[in-house]
Amino acid sequence: MSGRRFHTKASKRLNGKAGGNGATARRTKEKSGPREPSPPKRNAGDGNSELLDIALQAAVPLRIRELRKQPLSSVLNAKRLQELGDVIAERGDIIIFGSKKTGRAEDAFNKLAEALARLAFAQGGVTFNGVHYEAAHGVA
Repeated sequence: MSGRRFHTKASKRLNGKAGGNGATARRTKEKSGPREPSPPKRNAGDGNSELLDIALQAAVPLRIRELRKQPLSSVLNAKRLQELGDVIAERGDIIIFGSKKTGRAEDAFNKLAEALARLAFAQGGVTFNGVHYEAAHGVA
């Protein structure tokens, strides 16, 4: 590396090195006083994130309904939850952005929906991407 620094026209304006009066280079001071809280940050694939939220809000209750037929010890089986967690961790990007390979995104989505449904039976339920899922075992 030669140690050279590269500048864009925008960075020169911000540093006041461009011609003109440099008005675009000055930053305004923030107004004092309380600020509005910023909305929760969304996933990188915002459009896909909204679709994911909608799909999960449909899929998770269906999975909960299926899981109610099983004993609670089976629903909250640590080994199964670990397997689901491993798949979700490995394929999280596929869940958000999709995949060109047939079936990979669907499989990863189904694992996420199953994991959320199982965790909904835990005390206090589970919150994912701002949506809370909670289920009582044995309630139809």
